Order: sequence, then C-alpha cells, then structure tokens
Amino acid sequence: MPYDMPIRSALPPTPETSGDWESMVYPAGEGVGAVRCTARAAQIIHQMVSQAYEILTTEHRLRVQM
Repeated sequence: MPYDMPIRSALPPTPETSGDWESMVYPAGEGVGAVRCTARAAQIIHQMVSQAYEILTTEHRLRVQM
C-alpha cells in the first residue's frame, strides 16, 4: 500500500513509498564519510594485490635478514 513520506523524514524509503524522492533520507552508515574517491573494481583489486605483494615481500626480506 503506497504512502507519502513526510519531507525530511528519518525513516528510509521502501518500495511502497511515494513522494519527492529527492527530499528523502538514504542511510549509508558512518563509513560514507570516509569515501575519498571512487574507482572501478579492477583498479581496486589491482591496488589491493600490489599492496599485499609489497607487504609480503617486505616481511619475507625482513625475516631472511634476521
């Protein structure tokens, strides 16, 4: 059953919500403030693998030197 959402309501919209969607709240959690940029999934995976490789090879070199 559709219902009109009050403007600036703290409730998130549902599929049954009607009204001005631009004025509705979309909860995203506290982490949304930490987003500094966007990237394609392939770029993110490449960066993660590169960083992991660097960490693992550095750790290996440190252990060999001991």
